[in-house]
Amino acid sequence: MKVKIENISKPFIMRVSDEGHGVISFEGNVLRLDPVAVDIIKVIDKSDSITQATNLMSEMYDVQAEVATKDIMNMIEKWSHLAWLILNILIG
Repeated sequence: MKVKIENISKPFIMRVSDEGHGVISFEGNVLRLDPVAVDIIKVIDKSDSITQATNLMSEMYDVQAEVATKDIMNMIEKWSHLAWLILNILIG
């Protein structure tokens, strides 16, 4: 299924499999996402702040806000070697 991400910055399409894995293709590069990363991208797109995103992730996974924050930060850290790509996707 295609999910249009419009509110992060520059709009892009994220393809999501029935199992929840995602793929973002951007300027000839491909970024593969596990189901948690897909949810994080969706939540960030729907949120007005990191606090709101953390609260939504906390509710989705029934975990404390600190755990959701850690998951979001871990995803960003893992992707740090792709910083230029992520910045183009998330900031535009």
